[in-house]
Amino acid sequence: MRIAICDDNPADARHVKELMEQFLHAHQYAAEIHLFLHPDELLATMEHTRFSLYLLDILMPMVNGIEAGRSIRLLDRTTQIIYVTGEARFALESFDTNPTTYLLKPVDAPKLFATLERIFPRLSAEETRVITVKSSKGLRVLHFSEILCCEYRAHTLHFTLFSGAKLESKYLSQSFSEYIAPLMETGEFVKTHESFIINLGYLTHLSPTTATLKGELKVPVSRNHYAAVRDAYLTSRLGTGTRD
Repeated sequence: MRIAICDDNPADARHVKELMEQFLHAHQYAAEIHLFLHPDELLATMEHTRFSLYLLDILMPMVNGIEAGRSIRLLDRTTQIIYVTGEARFALESFDTNPTTYLLKPVDAPKLFATLERIFPRLSAEETRVITVKSSKGLRVLHFSEILCCEYRAHTLHFTLFSGAKLESKYLSQSFSEYIAPLMETGEFVKTHESFIINLGYLTHLSPTTATLKGELKVPVSRNHYAAVRDAYLTSRLGTGTRD
C-alpha cells in the first residue's frame, strides 16, 4: 500500500507523516509513505505510481490541493483523498473531487485516526485483490487496480498497466473467459471486444468504436459490446458519487 502526503509546509507535512506512522504501527498495517512538498512533484509521480490514499493540503503554490485532487480523479476514481487545510472555506469547492473527509489544521490525531480506522479495512481489502501472471521472467502478481486493460492474442495475455508498463504472459492453457473471471466478477472490468477487457476506473472517453483510457490509450470497442460497455461505464460513474 502506498500513501502520498502533499503539503508545501515541511513542518505540517512531517506532522501528518508522524501521525500516519503512529497509526500504521498501532494497527500493524504495512504501507509506504511518500512525502511531497510541491504538488508538481506529486503529479509527476502519479504518472507511473498509484497511491491508495492521498492526504493533500489545499493552499499550495501553483497547483492547489483541490486542483491536484481533480487531476487524481481523472486518473483514479476509487482512491481515497483526505484534505488537510488551515481554512474551512474550501470544503464546498472540494466536493467535486469526492474526498473521504476534510480535516482542519492543526490536525487532530483522534479525528484523523477515526477516519483511517474507517477506510483502512477497505484499502487492505483492495491489496488482496490480485491476479497471478506467468511470464517469461517468472510469476508476477498484479493488483486489480494496476491493470488498465488486457488483450488476449495467440493464447497469450498482453496487459497494459497503470505505470505504462507492458506485461506478456506465457502460453495460456485455459480460455480467456476463465482466466479473467475474477476480474469480471468485481464489476470494475468490462469486455469491449471478444479479446479485450478494460478497467472502468480508468475509462476517460467512450465512443461506439473506441474506449480511451488513462494516458490516451485507445482500445477497440466492437458493435456487439458497445451497449454493455456504455451501461457498465454509466453504472460505475453513478457508483462513485458518494462514500461511507
